[in-house]
Amino acid sequence: MIRELPRGPFGAYLRAHHLGVPGVISRFAMGYGAIFMIQRVRSLTESLVGTHAIAETDPLLLEEMISLVLEQGLDVVPLSQMRARLSSRTNTQRFVCFTFDGAYRSMVANVVSLFRRRGLPYTVFVAGDFLDSGQVPWWMALEALVVQAGSIRVYRERRTVDFACGNDDEKRDCYARLFQSMSGMSSARRAAHVALLCAQHNVDLAAVAAREMLTGEEIKTLAQDPLVTIGCQGGGVRPLSEMSYDEAQADLVQALDRLEAAIGERPRHLAFPGIEASSAGQREFALAAGLGVDTAVTVVEGALWPEHASDPFALPRIALDNDPATLVRALMLSAGSDYSVGATPRRAIA
Repeated sequence: MIRELPRGPFGAYLRAHHLGVPGVISRFAMGYGAIFMIQRVRSLTESLVGTHAIAETDPLLLEEMISLVLEQGLDVVPLSQMRARLSSRTNTQRFVCFTFDGAYRSMVANVVSLFRRRGLPYTVFVAGDFLDSGQVPWWMALEALVVQAGSIRVYRERRTVDFACGNDDEKRDCYARLFQSMSGMSSARRAAHVALLCAQHNVDLAAVAAREMLTGEEIKTLAQDPLVTIGCQGGGVRPLSEMSYDEAQADLVQALDRLEAAIGERPRHLAFPGIEASSAGQREFALAAGLGVDTAVTVVEGALWPEHASDPFALPRIALDNDPATLVRALMLSAGSDYSVGATPRRAIA
């Protein structure tokens, strides 16, 4: 469990398993920097989301990640400085950027004070479709369903499947199985399926949104913090790769317009919606370049290299989740692929 690995013990774990092994090269010896991606920061004891389902991080683990990043002498910089740092010939200090996908209320409780206390910058990507709309991401709606229900009946291929979720263990197992079964669906089919299940089991998604999502006014207040950069995550519901060119362009423009109206300033940074590497490709990168934003980040895993300064619309990131070795992966993966001792590192290509 994450809570058994705070500070010293986690550092000892890291050194014992990796840093003390001869021949292991630091993760950032293979890149000039990295962008970390986290979708939600929430206590492991409160969440049903399993490891590797989404990039969710326990607050204590996030604090430990930050501590170890700083102990390694890495700078934490805002996305606005990323291109200058990559192209600089005088400042060669390696760096990281922290990004959070989704304006969730748990951020105020678990992220704002932590970064403010250390004086560190970070970026929050806000999805236009969830802004004061009474909607929540499908995985969060599924979580609310499992938390509320004692059992869930799902109709599949002319038969019914019943899932028991009366206690914590059953709820975690139920959530994991339902999440896995829905992950391969198209976004439209998945959203409709989750909405139907919630309606059948009397889950009030508007109430869930009011409880879990930041309002436009709250995001505006957050944007006034000099440590915070507000970015745009498109609509946030459908990956752009599932849309036509005109639909994808309209989705991004509408989302940028909504955020500009909410915070009084047009976002300069974009995150492509979706959790798969295929969610965005060359067409989407070109779309982002034509929207006047400064950067666009993907979910493709990898480090940052100098050439990303001249091509900043397909930036890789490194997802941080509740795996006890998640920081090890972040610090030691080669760019875009699993790193083995003695292997030649490869760069991520979005």
